Amino acid sequence: MSYLGVPPFGQTVRTITESLATAGQTTFSPSGGYLPGYIDVFLNGSALGAADFTATNGSTVVLNVAAALNDEFKAIAYWPVSLIDTYRKAEADALLAARVGTTSSVSMRNRIINGEMRIDQRNAGASVTVSTNVFVTDRFLCDMGGLNNYTAQRSSTAPAGFTNSLLMTMGTGATIDATDYAFLRQAIEGFNTADLALGTANASPFTLSFWVRSSVTGTFGVSFRNSAANTTYCATYAINSANVWEYKTVAVPAITSGTWLTDNGAGMFVFWDLGVGSTFSGTANQLNTGSNFFGVTGTTKLAATTGATFYITGVQLEAGSVASPFERRDYGRELMMCQRYCWVINSTGQDTMWGSGRWEGNLGYIQLVYPVVMRSQPSISLSTASGLQLVDPAVAWHNVTAFNGIHKNGLRSMDAAFLTGTSITAGRATILAVNSGSPTATISAEL
Repeated sequence: MSYLGVPPFGQTVRTITESLATAGQTTFSPSGGYLPGYIDVFLNGSALGAADFTATNGSTVVLNVAAALNDEFKAIAYWPVSLIDTYRKAEADALLAARVGTTSSVSMRNRIINGEMRIDQRNAGASVTVSTNVFVTDRFLCDMGGLNNYTAQRSSTAPAGFTNSLLMTMGTGATIDATDYAFLRQAIEGFNTADLALGTANASPFTLSFWVRSSVTGTFGVSFRNSAANTTYCATYAINSANVWEYKTVAVPAITSGTWLTDNGAGMFVFWDLGVGSTFSGTANQLNTGSNFFGVTGTTKLAATTGATFYITGVQLEAGSVASPFERRDYGRELMMCQRYCWVINSTGQDTMWGSGRWEGNLGYIQLVYPVVMRSQPSISLSTASGLQLVDPAVAWHNVTAFNGIHKNGLRSMDAAFLTGTSITAGRATILAVNSGSPTATISAEL
């Protein structure tokens, strides 16, 4: 058993061994061995001197006088901290590397953002009709082509330990033709997958894990594709019981071919196949190259069943071949991570200020300062201009009639132009605020 100790020669870790001697016993083996010169030996509670025993080989202690039956032998081995840090840290690193892939990936080991589905800036839990690509909960996009529309929304139905999930409800079921598709996906930024060294001889295996609940059982597909859409690893997982939460893991071997971005582009796309036709489907449990695959051949297609439901949460992708418990990040940090890709300015009440700037005739140029550094220069879209107003130096308010485009753009802020029906002297200060209604602005740098 190990203890922290401070003997005369400095701070150490102590290993204590106690045993009862047999009649005539002279040789004892301290648990874990010892460092010669760093061991104390006791017999029946009395410390033995250097002339009373031999301890030179690091594994056994030999008494010069044999012990009697049931004599109490005790050895205290001292391990100096400097040696412990070198010797035992290597063992801990090896164990950690086997679990999470690399000892540097303990922080941010989950490359999926918003895997708990808590953050939903765009929709706040409202149902969204999927007729083309649309973001539902932050960072998760649903798409459809050639099939009947389906709906998606954040849900409060979740397994123990989670508060939210993403729910997809299929429309009218249909036969999945070759070029049809329905899927859920997240694009992971290249900076966040760079250490996996995908496409190189040093590539690391990785593991996807998640909780899923579906009204349809069977073998389903999941795939991992590069940004060039020409290299995809396809895999499967089984849903065994209908309408029951099940935990799934998918281990992916090291991907040593293909071009995978390691910058602010898409380092990896993760797709869940909800109904992908043969044109876009690859073979399971292997790397598929040369075509744009994001489905898996021979798997169950949710979109074929009218009203089928599919819930997912607790999504994690990490280095290594073993799934670890879901990495829980605090809400504020997770929100900021989402805002690198999308920032939604909501209206929380009358006179909510969006930004400040200057007048240029009938335009107000407003600086919108992002809460975090964006992934790339973003776009902006307004739900409506109605309810927005610009103030002039005389503290008179002027209704905004339209958004007039981005004047200057960067990774930390943008200069956006808002049109009014009034011309004000150029250079005068102004602010943009919400006077009524619920206008929103979506600033997006999504992948």
